[in-house]
Amino acid sequence: MTDKNNILYLFDRPTEPIFIGKGDDNVSFDVPTEYLIDRYKPLASDIQTRFPGGKTVPIVKLNNIPDLSIPLGLSRDAPFSLFNPSHSKMASKLIEILMNTKSYDELLSLSVYCRDRINPYMFTYALSVVIIHRPDTRNLRLPSHSEMFPSLYMDSSVFSRAREESAVVQAGSRTPIEIPHDYSANNLDSEHRISYFREDIGINLHHWHWHLVYPFDGPLSIVNKDRRGELFFYMHQQILARYNMERLSNNLNRVVRLTNWNEPIAEGYFPKLDNILANRVWPPRPANAVLTVIFEFNML
Repeated sequence: MTDKNNILYLFDRPTEPIFIGKGDDNVSFDVPTEYLIDRYKPLASDIQTRFPGGKTVPIVKLNNIPDLSIPLGLSRDAPFSLFNPSHSKMASKLIEILMNTKSYDELLSLSVYCRDRINPYMFTYALSVVIIHRPDTRNLRLPSHSEMFPSLYMDSSVFSRAREESAVVQAGSRTPIEIPHDYSANNLDSEHRISYFREDIGINLHHWHWHLVYPFDGPLSIVNKDRRGELFFYMHQQILARYNMERLSNNLNRVVRLTNWNEPIAEGYFPKLDNILANRVWPPRPANAVLTVIFEFNML
């Protein structure tokens, strides 16, 4: 009987090639030579001997690969954002293609084929949406997005120490790596008193998961959910209510509405986060910044 949890190994170290061992058990996929990207096809026999896995997951070769030209429109090293309409359309098409597979084995096979070709951010998003909504996979527990792409959630200065600890020290003897609490500012800025709430990894993961359950683009069977708009309003209202309570508890006023987009935003913000995949940093917002309209929104 097929172990459906095998598909979750595709989320492990998503920027590394598919043939490198995944997870603590060093799981490898028996990838057909035709599934390798062009760079690795001439090395197929060498790859099988150089990267043996502790456990091998067999992959059924598909007779026909669907047209992936639309999701392939975003390069693998580009940043991905659902708020970019072209990116959203690409992800929607990939979700549709994966949802149309007729069985779990076909889904796993096509996902293995896509993994080293599609932008890792887009692939992770699309496959997560599919796993949540397919009847044959919806009971699987997705790994945390912060484990797949930690640079989106925390200061990358801790990564070198974490790599050293994991490479040198055996499991069971490793010590935790402390993530700095005050890496985006300090308490000289009054707004920093509640950075613990705004920058909480759990809250940000909730926001990520919300978009997996309620994607705003994709097949109608996924997007057209009952009471979707009502739940969207209620969720944000509850988070804002809790945020205001945190502000009052820290001797701050309630949040001020942004009603005039032409007025300067008094508070600056310096995220100090890196997009390691695209080799870029997330830009800061200086104090008294004024929002401007960007007519050519192109991140390809």
